[in-house]
Parts: sequence; structure tokens; C-alpha cells
Amino acid sequence: QKQAAELAQLREAARLHGEVKEELSAVKQQHQEQGGKLRALVEAAREAQAQAAAEAAQLQKEVAQLKQTGDNAAAAAEQKQQELERVGVELRGEQEARAREQAEAEVKAKAKADARADAEIIAEVAAWEAAERASLRKWVEAAEHQAAKRAAKEWIAAQMKLELRAQASLPKASSGQTAKGRTDVGGGNPSKRSAGGVEAA
Repeated sequence: QKQAAELAQLREAARLHGEVKEELSAVKQQHQEQGGKLRALVEAAREAQAQAAAEAAQLQKEVAQLKQTGDNAAAAAEQKQQELERVGVELRGEQEARAREQAEAEVKAKAKADARADAEIIAEVAAWEAAERASLRKWVEAAEHQAAKRAAKEWIAAQMKLELRAQASLPKASSGQTAKGRTDVGGGNPSKRSAGGVEAA
């Protein structure tokens, strides 16, 4: 009768071990599905980052075109200034000299204003691009970190559940009896039962 009871306990332990194995398989499948969703999110974030980089490059191209336009305007202004200087040589009288000086001042002021506007546009584009890169990088790092933490928690919970069920299903040895049945299920060393459960699963 004692052997029959031990055999029944061993059968119950084997049944519980099979249930735990099925649960671990389900957890693994769920983790794989969640990992696939997370990889899709990360891929979408990377695509968004690439798109943002392309848009930034386009903006830089437009800024370069604006700068070229400003350079052309500055060259035209310089040419106009030279023409005014040539005309100024021919002008006679105090009134003509004042008109030339005023025109030169206006041309220089316009060239400085155009150059300042171009510099402000370039600075704004650079700041926007840096902020977009930092934001996307933080989002991707946070998503990967959360996935790693979730996988670790699920693995630890499954191991603890397997250990508790294995311990609960083992027959209790008497004071003078060796734990042979316990050695057959999870190993003689209690600290190694978790590893044995992992290999069996």
C-alpha cells in the first residue's frame, strides 16, 4: 500500500509536470507574439526616424536653395552698389552724394537682413532635426527596455511556478528515509531543482 501511494504521488507529480510544461509553452508562445508586435513597433519607429531624416534633408536642401538665393541677391546688391559707385563718380553736387550714400546704406542693410534670415532658418532646421533624432532614439530604447523587462518577469514567474508545483507534488520522506523519489524528479540538491525543471520543460 505504501508503494502504491508513492506511485500515485509520482503519477500526480508527472501529471502536474505536464501541466506546467504546457503552461510554459503557452507563456513562450505569448512572449513570441508580444515580441513580434514589439519588433513591428520598433520597425515602425525606425521607419519614422528614417522619414524624419529624409524630411530634414529636404529642408536642408531648401535652406541651401534659400541661401543660394540670398547669395545671388547679395551679388546683385554688390553689383548695384558698384554701379552706384560708378554713377556717383559722375554725379556732381552735395545732393547727389547724399543720395548715393543713402542707397548704399539701404543695399547693405538689405544684404545683412537677408543673411541674418538665412542663418536663423539654418539654426531652426538643425535644432528641429536634433530634437527629432533624440525623441525617436529615446522611444526605441524605452520600447526595447520594456520588452526585456517583460520577458524576464515572465521567465522568473514560470520558473517559480514550476518549482512550487514540483515541491508540492513530491512525496514527503520519513525521518530515516533518503529522498530517492525526490532525486528522481528534480535532483537530490534542492538548489538545483529549478535547473532540472528547466531542462525537463
